[in-house]
Amino acid sequence: MGYAFILILNTGIRLGEALALRTRGDVDLKNKRMIIDSSMSFVKNRKAARDENKYTFVEVLPKTKTSKCSLPLNNAALDAAKKLLELNSKHKFLLSNSCGNFTEPRNLARTLKCILKKAGIAGCGIHTLRHTYASALFRKGEDVKIISTLLGHVSAEITQDTYIHLLDEQTNSVATN
Repeated sequence: MGYAFILILNTGIRLGEALALRTRGDVDLKNKRMIIDSSMSFVKNRKAARDENKYTFVEVLPKTKTSKCSLPLNNAALDAAKKLLELNSKHKFLLSNSCGNFTEPRNLARTLKCILKKAGIAGCGIHTLRHTYASALFRKGEDVKIISTLLGHVSAEITQDTYIHLLDEQTNSVATN
């Protein structure tokens, strides 16, 4: 599961988008790109019998129209994707469990929580990896429009509003240098 965390941390994709990545067609190692065209969502199974699970995972369109895209992979993301493809090549999903089934989000969350606890980091979850990715891009001085596109936000304003504190830090840093 560590490779999944590295992939999310280095691409900024949402957990549902990561869970929906397929081993065939969604990762282009040659061109260092990843296709985001669906997401996994946890929904109520209204047709479930009394003894069946009341909730299920379904593959849906990504959160926004702009979330459906082709993302570049940096070297860390590319290495993680290669390893995940190697480990799960016989399965449908890139983040498959040992039985070849889709990985439950709570298992990923539990694993990350254990890793963070051992590292002495509290109060973080999987979505924090997405924010860390965005924060790193801001700190590198990337344009808010590019960051917005990479995150699949509908507009740069959403990205700016979410990360305004980082923009303020950059402004202060420029003003004091």
